[in-house]
Amino acid sequence: MFTPKNHGWLYRLMNHKKKIIFFSAATAWSINYVKKSMEERQILLEYCCKAKKYGDEPISRFGNIRKISVLINKDDDFGQAKRNFEKYALPLFHFAGLDIEIINCNNNDFPAEQVNLLRRSQSDTLYIVGGDEIISKTVNNVMRSEMFHLTQLKMKYEFPVLAFFPVGGSNCIAKTFFSPMSSRVKNYCESAMAVIDGKCQSANCFKYKIGEEEEESIALGYVYCDDATGVFEKKYRFFRRFQEKLSALYYTLTHKVHAKKLEVSYVEPCAGCSKCSVYNTLLTPQQHWWHKLIGTRSIASSSADKVMNHGQAINLNCGEEKHVKLSTVVFKLANDLLSDDPPKMDLLVGPKSITRWQFLNELWKRSNSDNAYSVSSDFQTLLAGRSFRCHITSPDEITLVIDGKKLSSADISVEIFPRLIQVLVPK
Repeated sequence: MFTPKNHGWLYRLMNHKKKIIFFSAATAWSINYVKKSMEERQILLEYCCKAKKYGDEPISRFGNIRKISVLINKDDDFGQAKRNFEKYALPLFHFAGLDIEIINCNNNDFPAEQVNLLRRSQSDTLYIVGGDEIISKTVNNVMRSEMFHLTQLKMKYEFPVLAFFPVGGSNCIAKTFFSPMSSRVKNYCESAMAVIDGKCQSANCFKYKIGEEEEESIALGYVYCDDATGVFEKKYRFFRRFQEKLSALYYTLTHKVHAKKLEVSYVEPCAGCSKCSVYNTLLTPQQHWWHKLIGTRSIASSSADKVMNHGQAINLNCGEEKHVKLSTVVFKLANDLLSDDPPKMDLLVGPKSITRWQFLNELWKRSNSDNAYSVSSDFQTLLAGRSFRCHITSPDEITLVIDGKKLSSADISVEIFPRLIQVLVPK
């Protein structure tokens, strides 16, 4: 028979069970923390060795050191974004021998003078440390500055290639270039190595116009609309996921999800045809008798023929606007950043109706994914297009989220701009 007298260890165990449970949990957490820290240090060490190989390569006699401008949103993640950059990316740049210029900004202040500072710095790369909103602000300030020719859609001055550090409150744009299965530290180091490698790709942007406004803006990532855009608006410094789940639970219990009626007019993407391709002028040289004396020849533009970049393709539906009506609780227009055949945006729609439990489950999934505007498996790709005009009808106030920026409007029009900017992406 088990008695405290015969089994003193059992008596002490029962008497101090709370302390034992606490110290066991603390020990397990400490071991896991140390193990994770060692793995992160090992990852950083491996990438530092790779970066050092670039730094050891000699520069040619007439070559220049590459200059990188780093734009840091010092308020993102309560300052954690800046600390992560200084810990995981900045050492790699130093090992590679790059010239680094740091420009600080915050959530509410991004003056146009910083764009002119980028121009004067003559950097070949702009490395943005922040979320979707700071990325869009940067691109928009460039487009509105004297560096960009609005009518011809081209840079008047050479603008640096863009690269992104995948950190921030909302970072759908940056995370599209990295594997979701990779660790956080590995993605940080991969983004820095992409800058060091210097291999760039053309990326698609889109312009959008809200309601009756005449002013158009540029965005890179997405247009998002549902009833829960305010759930993840508040940022929590400690126990973020737990507090977001509580906020989602409270919102689900106090609000009813209404379906939105969506009227969409769109133009399907086209890879190139006789209607939309860019034409080049084939100039036929005209010979005259004086050419035999002076050795020159004149060019007659009157006999120009049009040569199509994509061959003599015929697409009778190119440019035709189509119309569709939908009913959904949530929808998203997602830009395919690196797609070039053809450039397009995808319209993703959710279910027509949803229960409170399903809605709560969806919000918790978004909290776990560290992305409030992520696309779950319940979404369906309805159609693709190069331009959209949407009118939304809902009993609730309609809030659109465009690259992390919240706007109140029931009407929006978007149009794709193919290969507008250059970005550095990991291998």
